[in-house]
Amino acid sequence: MKEDSRMENTPVITKEENPVMVKNEDDLLVPDFSVKLQLDPALYKKLKSSKESVVAAYYFYKIIDDDQKVNADLQQHLDGNQLEILTGKTEESQLSQPEITFHFKGLALPKKLENAAPNTTLHLNINFFSGRKAFEDNIMDAELLDVPFEKVLHSTGPLILKAKLLPSQH
Repeated sequence: MKEDSRMENTPVITKEENPVMVKNEDDLLVPDFSVKLQLDPALYKKLKSSKESVVAAYYFYKIIDDDQKVNADLQQHLDGNQLEILTGKTEESQLSQPEITFHFKGLALPKKLENAAPNTTLHLNINFFSGRKAFEDNIMDAELLDVPFEKVLHSTGPLILKAKLLPSQH
């Protein structure tokens, strides 16, 4: 992966071979990455004709073992055995082809959360759904990405997932 110019001369921290960069004393910069979502023809036609958007909701997390202790001030970031590190979403509303590339750039992990479970693997979950501007409910059945972040970093290009129109929308 080509290094972003923002990352030049920045020390690398390695956590289980997941390179993240020091952004400042509170945050760690995540290397930029991309995910492609391929839309089947029926879904693309319906999204485009209704001017509907597609949302990619992302969630970085670590799985905490039952015997691991998490500081009291970080308990609010626990969801079962998952320590929420960073969440957010990005939206694409200009669909010009049946493939959308979502670029994730400039994401920063709060260092206190990343360091809360130092010997655990950082995971990434991305869920795709329609933006619900033209339709009340989601109309997409999209593959879910839920992998160790290392897999994303070591991929030779964008990860590719597929989406189709929900059967109830035909």
